[in-house]
Amino acid sequence: MVKEASAWLKEAGVETSHYLLMGLGGRDHWRRHIQEAARLINATAPEFVRIRRLWPYESNSPFSGPESPLLHEIRTGNFIQQTPEGTVLELRLLIEQIHSISTFVTYDHGNNYVQVSGRINEDKQTMLAKIDAFLALPEREREAHYLAVGSRI
Repeated sequence: MVKEASAWLKEAGVETSHYLLMGLGGRDHWRRHIQEAARLINATAPEFVRIRRLWPYESNSPFSGPESPLLHEIRTGNFIQQTPEGTVLELRLLIEQIHSISTFVTYDHGNNYVQVSGRINEDKQTMLAKIDAFLALPEREREAHYLAVGSRI
């Protein structure tokens, strides 16, 4: 459905944008989630891909709304949340698997652990290098960074 809709929009001259949530596959299915997302991006070549990190919020959070339904799945053990480090590894795999297209990818929200943005066909290696530099930091520095970022809208 997304492929068809993207093709119709492009044919009509409308720019397309995809949003992707890191962590949506949890710890058990993250590779498949990212590989399928990359496959869809490669197939549809959207003008923009905006990436955010999954945040299952509680009802007492700063977000004024009902509790995230995913929290029930987490509490019952049906969904195991991705680790902070895991979301960075997801980002790296995604960037690595998107191929020579001019799509602008941005992972720039304050909720994200590593800020990278750029056009895949021009900036892919720079984005991967920034992610790799972060992952090369000592574990205690990465862990402190993850705690400092936390979750917020």
